Amino acid sequence: MFICRIELLSLLQEKEPAYYIIGTYDFDPELKIAEEVEVVWQLNKNYKFKVKVLNREKTIYPKGNYPGHKDQDVFLLKIIVESEDRDKIIEIRDFMEKKLA
Repeated sequence: MFICRIELLSLLQEKEPAYYIIGTYDFDPELKIAEEVEVVWQLNKNYKFKVKVLNREKTIYPKGNYPGHKDQDVFLLKIIVESEDRDKIIEIRDFMEKKLA
């Protein structure tokens, strides 16, 4: 099984960095490091902002080691992106914290 997750990095916390999954796909969108992409995210309102690809992390999970896919081997590709629009990320973070609280 192949899983591609695009994760938005937030360094707004003083502790560990936070990652928000903004997309999950069964194919590689072939985004390259330093490539810019526009994100349109409907939460409590429409957010539209650009992100830049920071990293592409690849991990293999043998059968029984990836949550939700106990009977399958999983190849996970995480594409880590970061936004330069700090204000929008603060709004998104605050909304997510309220929603998950």
